[in-house]
Amino acid sequence: MDAHLIANEIASDALKRLNRIRAGKRKWDLPRLQYRYAVQCAVFSAFSAEATLKKFIACRIWLQSRRPERDALRAVWPDRPTVHQMLKFVSSTSRTDPALLGEVGELFKHRNALAHATATMTADEEDDPTHGRVEWRGLTTRLLTEEDIEKAAWCVGVADRLRASLRIDGDPDWKSFQP
Repeated sequence: MDAHLIANEIASDALKRLNRIRAGKRKWDLPRLQYRYAVQCAVFSAFSAEATLKKFIACRIWLQSRRPERDALRAVWPDRPTVHQMLKFVSSTSRTDPALLGEVGELFKHRNALAHATATMTADEEDDPTHGRVEWRGLTTRLLTEEDIEKAAWCVGVADRLRASLRIDGDPDWKSFQP
């Protein structure tokens, strides 16, 4: 089974669990679980979206292009393309709604904000009447918010709409590389 299908199942299951908690159908409404499920929705939806983009691109390059174009694309296409590169390729080789591709870009930004640890380091000195000159240092990391919980359904929806939009088999909107 494809890993992205498992990722989609995990994201969808997390959204169902989050919705049950938020609807009050669970006796133990732990905020920690809400955040856990919201993070699962974002991370696994982005995982699924990335796999969908990569599969679509591979099919376009390997299976749906003529030999000269295929050879040229394989020669220049990176092994680990950025999200921007993938979205640009999909935009130029399909009729996928640009607004959906914009949402996919936002999904990755949201996932990155959650998944990639960031810390702000601060330092300062101040005069303390008792101890004289005192140096203090602080470290601030991103905290999960209610907005992260509310974005969970949007994350799953973006991945689902992308998967439905990029039908690889028999796509009548395929823009071929014909001159």
